[in-house]
Amino acid sequence: MSLKVSLAGRVSIAADGVLIDEERFPGRQGRFVFAYLVSEHGRPVFRDDLADALWGGTPPATWGKALSGIASKLRVILGECGLDGAKVLTSAFGCYRLELPEGSSIDILAAAQ
Repeated sequence: MSLKVSLAGRVSIAADGVLIDEERFPGRQGRFVFAYLVSEHGRPVFRDDLADALWGGTPPATWGKALSGIASKLRVILGECGLDGAKVLTSAFGCYRLELPEGSSIDILAAAQ
């Protein structure tokens, strides 16, 4: 599978003829969480760190539920690209981890090289 992720400009995922443009992401927060997780290159990210990045020092009282909802919607989008969203975006030990398939192309990484 050839997966191309664009974070510069419009956020999008392209895979095997399927294009998920930024309108399909769950709002600004969904695009932000996706970009944050992509930029971590498969490393686990603490939920608290994501909350702090999204809402600063004052997350809403229901931030945990909101973050879970965003992750769930991102899994659906990844599924539309032919990936198993539950395996690609995992949650364990208070962390989220996005593991894109080997050989995936990420525009900001390609530009940095």
